[in-house]
Amino acid sequence: MTSNGPAVTLHEAGVRYGNGTLALDGVSLQVAAGEFVAVVGPSGGGKSTLLRLAAGLLAPSGGTVERTADRLGFVFQDPTLLPWRSVRGNVELAGELRGVRRAERRRLAEESLARVGLSEVARQLPRTLSGGMRMRVSLARTLTGRPELMLFDEPFGSVDEITRERLGEQLQELFVADGFAGLLVTHSVAEAVFLAQRVVVLSDRPGRVVGEVAVPLPYPREPQVRFSPAFTELTARVSALLRGGNPPPEPAATCAEAKTAASAEPKNPPSAEPKTAEPTNAPSAEAKTAEVKTADAKPGAAKSVAAGKEVP
Repeated sequence: MTSNGPAVTLHEAGVRYGNGTLALDGVSLQVAAGEFVAVVGPSGGGKSTLLRLAAGLLAPSGGTVERTADRLGFVFQDPTLLPWRSVRGNVELAGELRGVRRAERRRLAEESLARVGLSEVARQLPRTLSGGMRMRVSLARTLTGRPELMLFDEPFGSVDEITRERLGEQLQELFVADGFAGLLVTHSVAEAVFLAQRVVVLSDRPGRVVGEVAVPLPYPREPQVRFSPAFTELTARVSALLRGGNPPPEPAATCAEAKTAASAEPKNPPSAEPKTAEPTNAPSAEAKTAEVKTADAKPGAAKSVAAGKEVP
């Protein structure tokens, strides 16, 4: 694959299954080397079918698919780990199937586990890990092949929101470091905008490209960028296309402004100045009750009333 050529190109590609279901119709999409593209769309709209076309696991019923990337990695929705193998054994499996020698397999596995922060659990079995950790094992296994094109089929959809965000941040770090071409299928608009340079929106079945949104946010993207005005505008554009409406105007914020907005919030904001307490020795409403002398009191036996009580 050339450094600046496309990793995969779909031109007017369509897929009709044997039962007559038309899953994709006339889809044109290109992912350049070193580019990250996300695809969003309704459930059943052919997103996973599109990935299988890109991987060569499925032949198009119409149109063409051309892939120039020699080394391909595929991360599925499920980690697909062998339960009887250790974490390291699962990561070594990809190299084993490619015929890589044992010592080299071990080296690649340990290196990949370190990159995803799982060196300490290398000897454990998959059942002892959380869902997020199992997905990181799957990602580490894919990285051992040094892929030029990485395909992601909703890889973080089964984990909680916080874990999903952290896995996305880790995936972005790997993309920035390795420069592979990435094609991600996801139902999360925020995840698509955070990770990708372009977001392609598919229609309901049969899947057709209804629009595309460029994401001009610079890499690396800090987690705080999710709260910037530019990010909000981009997710609104993608959501509008998903709902079948016209997207809002292009975001006004430039790349530099978006980056500034993401880091504008101070890490340790100063606390508010405490208000000076008002003096509390002022007489209360009751205490302000005037001393009242009774008009009919006997001489020398004057009475005064303060706070509503008689004082001798």
